[in-house]
Amino acid sequence: MDEKLLAAELRQSAPVLGIDCGGSSTRLAVVVEGRVVGRERAGPFNALLQSGAASELAAIIGRHEVVAAGIGLPGVRTAAAACQLSEGLSAAAGLPVTVHSDAAVAHLGAFAGGSGVVVVSGTGSVALGIDDDGREAWAGGHGFLLGDEGGAYWIGREAVRRALRAVDGGEPANALATLLEGAAGCELEALVAAVHRVPEDRSLLAQLAPAIAESGLPEAIEILQAAGRALGELADTVLGRLGPLRVCGIGGVFASADIRAVFSSGREVVDPCFEPEVGAAMVALGARAPVA
Repeated sequence: MDEKLLAAELRQSAPVLGIDCGGSSTRLAVVVEGRVVGRERAGPFNALLQSGAASELAAIIGRHEVVAAGIGLPGVRTAAAACQLSEGLSAAAGLPVTVHSDAAVAHLGAFAGGSGVVVVSGTGSVALGIDDDGREAWAGGHGFLLGDEGGAYWIGREAVRRALRAVDGGEPANALATLLEGAAGCELEALVAAVHRVPEDRSLLAQLAPAIAESGLPEAIEILQAAGRALGELADTVLGRLGPLRVCGIGGVFASADIRAVFSSGREVVDPCFEPEVGAAMVALGARAPVA
């Protein structure tokens, strides 16, 4: 994707920074003259769950010699919240900073400003669609307590639940439990205790998703297929409101072939034009993004 040039009107010579914040990690891209010239990774950020995120983001921006920054941030769902964060970060960073939701910058990057439905599934999940007339429709994105079906946290939680049911049924050495203990680096009881001790730390369960996806265990495949169906339902909810559109899946969860197969069934699924962090850089360059 690095060799693709942005649209001519976005090929500004001065460097800008795009930041895609996630529940597990944050990705950064520096764009100059329509090309990505640098990439970095940082820790997780979430506007709903994390205090002090603004000062940390301002510090990250300050480490780069850029003239503007765009940020996609989970938990931002209203124009008022986006505006407030933009103003605060601009003041703190000393340069123009534009904040939108993570789904908004993912959509902008995935379709290079065009129409389509993006389903973002990293730690959590959300879908955003924009049709040719500019109409928007959202689905999901309600957080790990009330939604985020098909995301990495959901996958890890479902696997632990299955393993616990097997243990309760008298199968202490079941393969799924063994897999999860290896991925977590502790016994199942200790993992359960840690989740309850720090419930807002979604990484405790989300970090299990890659091992689940790679295991090939029948129980794991069932969970992955259920995740694919849940993510497909998010897309279908948006398609039902906007009509036929291209669909793009973005996020680490889509690395699973089992999830991609179910998600792609019966839908016009396409590859993204650019990554979300490049979409965030496009915002910094003045591209129009969805409301939040």
